[in-house]
Amino acid sequence: MASQSRVSGWLREKVAIDYFFWYPAFLCLAWVNLRFLQLIDFTIPLEEFSIFVSGIIHFALFVLSLMLIESVLTKRGSRRLRWVSDAVGTIGLLGFAVDIRIFKVLSIHLLKALRMLMDDGLEQTALVLQSSGLVGRKQMWLVVGAIVLLPMIGAITRWATRLLSHRFPINVRRAHICLSVFVGIVLIVLDQVGWRAFGRTDIWRKRCQVMPLYLPFFSPPIGMVRYNVRLPRIRPNLQRSLSHLAPKVDASPNIFIFVLESFRNDAIDIKATPNLDRFKQDCLSFEKTVASANLTHLSWYSIFFADHALYHHMTHLNKNLWGSVPLYLFQQLGYRTHVISGSRLDYRDRDRMIFGKNLELAATLVDSRSREDLDRPEMDIPATELLIERIINNENKRPLLFVTFFESTHHDYYWPPNFLPLFEPYAAKWDFARWDLTASELVSVKNRYLNAVHFVDSLIGRVFQTLRDRGQYDNSIIVVTGDHGEEFLEFGHMTHGTHLNDAQTAVPILIKLPKKPNPSIGLHCKVISHVDILPTLLDYLGCWRETKGLFDGESIWHKTEDFALAVGGNGGLDPFEFYVDNGTYKAFFRYQSDDVRIDFEDHIYLEKLTDAQENTILANASPSQIRRFVKEQFQSPLRQIFSRIAL
Repeated sequence: MASQSRVSGWLREKVAIDYFFWYPAFLCLAWVNLRFLQLIDFTIPLEEFSIFVSGIIHFALFVLSLMLIESVLTKRGSRRLRWVSDAVGTIGLLGFAVDIRIFKVLSIHLLKALRMLMDDGLEQTALVLQSSGLVGRKQMWLVVGAIVLLPMIGAITRWATRLLSHRFPINVRRAHICLSVFVGIVLIVLDQVGWRAFGRTDIWRKRCQVMPLYLPFFSPPIGMVRYNVRLPRIRPNLQRSLSHLAPKVDASPNIFIFVLESFRNDAIDIKATPNLDRFKQDCLSFEKTVASANLTHLSWYSIFFADHALYHHMTHLNKNLWGSVPLYLFQQLGYRTHVISGSRLDYRDRDRMIFGKNLELAATLVDSRSREDLDRPEMDIPATELLIERIINNENKRPLLFVTFFESTHHDYYWPPNFLPLFEPYAAKWDFARWDLTASELVSVKNRYLNAVHFVDSLIGRVFQTLRDRGQYDNSIIVVTGDHGEEFLEFGHMTHGTHLNDAQTAVPILIKLPKKPNPSIGLHCKVISHVDILPTLLDYLGCWRETKGLFDGESIWHKTEDFALAVGGNGGLDPFEFYVDNGTYKAFFRYQSDDVRIDFEDHIYLEKLTDAQENTILANASPSQIRRFVKEQFQSPLRQIFSRIAL
């Protein structure tokens, strides 16, 4: 009875509401709710209204819960604890404003971003912020200052608003706050019951993904069909077993691999890229070329390991697997590898993962760390000059493999002041987290991108001309590709790393062989991706039999299946989304959660099927019809990707 009396007295007790803080806070959260709502494509107004009201209820529930916690701390907590609570609460509210920018750029919410950054460590966190374009190197001190000052500002703000509210007090019984919380929970449950019974599953899923606050009493079903699968175990490091590989060609040609940041397939034309347009005429021909991922570190993994980017995180966790086996094979064939990059390669340990724990697979590695006076991506010019210098001064009779990475085509898209921009009008600068661009603004942003592409094309043209002047162009192997694409609202998004679609994954893969090719060359295949590049070059050098079955990628002259696999970025965690493209259709799959270890997962879910132009097909088909279609179109690729799959 005594305990019941205490609870009753606690509920009847009136508490002062800091309405000078909470009312503006709720209005700001309502504005955030509207901003997130704009990221969902609605066709039925009632759906939009329902999700808007639900979002308001979620935010109201959030505010009421904080008010209830505050009432307890105000009565019983120490002053120091209340100040800490004020600081943390204010930062939490400001976090929703930051969340909209984070989500629009990276398609993840703030809490997940923070968790991923903490997993990476402080140094990698700084590199991620710089590489994503969210913060430049010169602005990092502002971030540090904000982290230090915001808690103080939050605590001082609450102190000031409490003083104002105390002068004109509004007191509310604690029971009324608790009742409001209970009513909010009931309304949320009823809303989700209604969506489960009558709502469209795709909109419901999108809502769960997009909205920053969502209490999942009921969750939408995942995917159209579920499949039982198992990924093969990641291959052990095979370097020792391949240590006796010998060259199979009399005179090994020099190899040049150029990787361009955010380089779309349709960016190559006579106006924007005259040098690459001419170069394309000398290259092998493919109907479709696909990046293995929509993020840089994943694509680099696939290019140089020749394995699907599904294995990137597993390899990153096991340092015994570091060091590209294909690059080791080139080393065994007598090649010396020189790496020149316009950006830092220690982002997510790309340098040591690919070129060995001690960089033993690279004779030299030069990236933007050598010129700390330059901000990204100003290193592209000295990188090009260094490459040309190495070509001119090369007196080594051993064959050389050059890996060159250009950064200028990454947003905010760069060219030097003395370079004449070809495409006008162009945006002087732009906020890539802002997607509500007018048609003219979008054109100006795309023109800025094309000017950066034109600039990088001029740098590559200088290298090509140097090779021609020295009589080395015809006898060299040259590869040009993009690490991923770049989207300009074709599918409702900007930049890359946000969604799996053609704009973010369709890249050129240009492969030029020496003028007198190996006579075993036959017909070209239909679809290739990043994983096929180095196996193709090793095959040309006569190493197909020794390397057969070692990689996910295959030589274009010995491909058993015409397909490409592309994964979606998930920070430093395992990719949880991917699609399989057979040239005619695409099948989009996902794992159950975005934070699972996919090597331990037994299920994948088919999200959607599209044609080659990414128009959704079989959206209303029965599960049996979908299974039949997937088996007919994707059975062989899926069996090649997974060691076990029940179709």
